[in-house]
Amino acid sequence: MWSNLMHISPSSPSNNPRVHLYDVYDNTLTEIHEAPPRCGSIFKDLLITDDLEPATSKAFEEAEEVHSALESTVQATLIDILRQTVLDSPQISTRKSLPIPRAGLEAVRKYCLFLRFRNGSGYRHVVESLNRMYQAQADSKSASSIYPVFHSMMIQLHMRHVLREIVKFLTYSPSERAASMRKPAPELPTLDLKSEGFQRIMERYLWRLCNAEISLGFATEEQEFIMSDSCFGMLVEGFEDDGDCQDFFFPIHSTLSLYVMGDESDEDMDSASTPPASSGSDADEPPSSHVSIDVGLESAVDVHLRNTMVLQTYPHRLYFVSLRPIALSSSSYDEFRWTAEHQDYSRLRLRARQKFLQETVTKTLTVKANVVMTDLTDGVKVVGEHAVAYGSFSDVWMGEWEDPIERRKRKVALKFLRAVVVKGVREKLLKRLQAEVVAWHRLSHRNVSQLFGVYQSPTSIAMVSQWCENGTMPSYLKRLPKNEESGGIRMKLLVQVASGISYLHTVRPNIIHGDLKGCNILIDGLENAIITDFGLSKVKGEISEDLDLPNGGATSFFAGSTRWMAPELIKALIEDDVDDDSCSSSSGSSDIPLITTSTDVYAYASVCLEVATDQLPYAHRMNDHAVTYDLLRGVKPWVNTKVRFCDPKGSCESLLSGFMGEDNEKKMWVLMKKCWSDVPDERPDMKKVWEFMRGLYSEGRERRAGLHASG
Repeated sequence: MWSNLMHISPSSPSNNPRVHLYDVYDNTLTEIHEAPPRCGSIFKDLLITDDLEPATSKAFEEAEEVHSALESTVQATLIDILRQTVLDSPQISTRKSLPIPRAGLEAVRKYCLFLRFRNGSGYRHVVESLNRMYQAQADSKSASSIYPVFHSMMIQLHMRHVLREIVKFLTYSPSERAASMRKPAPELPTLDLKSEGFQRIMERYLWRLCNAEISLGFATEEQEFIMSDSCFGMLVEGFEDDGDCQDFFFPIHSTLSLYVMGDESDEDMDSASTPPASSGSDADEPPSSHVSIDVGLESAVDVHLRNTMVLQTYPHRLYFVSLRPIALSSSSYDEFRWTAEHQDYSRLRLRARQKFLQETVTKTLTVKANVVMTDLTDGVKVVGEHAVAYGSFSDVWMGEWEDPIERRKRKVALKFLRAVVVKGVREKLLKRLQAEVVAWHRLSHRNVSQLFGVYQSPTSIAMVSQWCENGTMPSYLKRLPKNEESGGIRMKLLVQVASGISYLHTVRPNIIHGDLKGCNILIDGLENAIITDFGLSKVKGEISEDLDLPNGGATSFFAGSTRWMAPELIKALIEDDVDDDSCSSSSGSSDIPLITTSTDVYAYASVCLEVATDQLPYAHRMNDHAVTYDLLRGVKPWVNTKVRFCDPKGSCESLLSGFMGEDNEKKMWVLMKKCWSDVPDERPDMKKVWEFMRGLYSEGRERRAGLHASG
């Protein structure tokens, strides 16, 4: 219905808006230009067997006809509402009420209540109960009992009972003033829905809300509502369908939402003496043919809160019209969330942002067939006279960008290819970087740096990405106090890094970071870990090959990273005669070590050591040559850290001990030693590492909450 309504326009068909469909599970964003066909019967889930008795078939057909007739009435009423508001009326922002036919209002109320029941947990409980009965019948048949004959009859009886009670609600008219419509019918035996019978479910989800108040909310400030495949949201701080909830909202247009607010006086679910009355009517006077419903204006914060309530349920599909509002709402979701285990909508935010920029920014740059990057050259201003950071082959500058989504200036990072490096190898290096841009462009994870577009200068090209206000992870951690709360923050960052690396390893085609260390992890304004410089180790290797550096020349491009490198990488860099099958890259060059997901796992354990101790791996060594010497002798990264986390004879505690506790700290240490195995195949994969670290973090949070409660 929502898709149909979105395509209603009183003017020319060319003004019909598109509807975006985002599949949350598959991370696909598509457009709907035609109303989708209806997918089967609304009550098909209740037909748990194809062998229907005539009476059951008749009950099913009646329920379908009644629902279809109600839906047609509701659609006509909603069209009328839309034409009085968002379609034909430019004065919507000044209206405080709206007249609609009384019969239409009652139909909308019933339909919304039923929609919430049908797409929520109440209906699901009914279907599950019927299926349990059917399964019990199948089990009894295998036992050669005569009971199945009667059991089959009882199933049919229950199916008819459910359908007829639903029809009773859908056909109820307040003008009948019949208390018997709401009075519970005798409960059929065995239809026990977790100690909550079907009639009680009908009372809880439908009958008690027959007096619910209907109102409209109009989105202002260029904001829009989003809708999930359940078609409604609950005005409660939670993400599960709460049967006790009485307040709901139903987006009926991108800028208009219908609210159903329960009457507190109807909370007594066992009372059947007071029949539902039509809102706005007087019991002593004949009701008028029209009633007025309130129309309110929704600010940007209001709309974002509504959308956050929808996002928190983690639906399969999301529907929305414009791209900018959904990008803003998914960003606001991180601010408004009320559960620690919130869902990750960074992929949706990235997809919407990329599509919006490509549609609104006039300049683009084709970096590869079918891959078009947004050219931000005209909208970005380089700040300062010097770079703020320097790498092996690139420099990072600060920039200012007028973000068309947030409509404000924001700081961005511009990673420029250094002109002096590319002399003589520019063509090949640009091609290599082109591949990195293409790979980066398709990534979407909240802990992986986001690529906004590219910036072209007269002499080079830069990749424009998010600016992280809190700098690198080591510098951020040094500013934290060394207490229990700091331990929780440190552990959270390690979980986020593990999540980001696991994502890089599992995306197809997969990406290996190749240079994971604390300085390549940034901390954004929300104090989340952001992984940068992934997949660039291949670029460093190819530069050394093209510059024809002497043997071991590639080592200079990995300067500063030796402490985090797996032993097999060090050996491949320094040995004169390398076995091409096991150590060289696919190009056959002995100067380019073969990085793998296992080398990233090794580096991650060293990052954990950094975070837990505030010390570098091989802290007793002052330069890379000494570290290399230790690596070749089999010395492990934790030697001489003097922390009991690594050495029982250590003189101080780790910075995680207060948060994790001794037992979980030992478990983490066992994991880290597995990650540091000299045999790459013996190291766990990153997904398992992430799941293990996430479990330790959750236990640490529970432990800390328990300590505070007991204190």
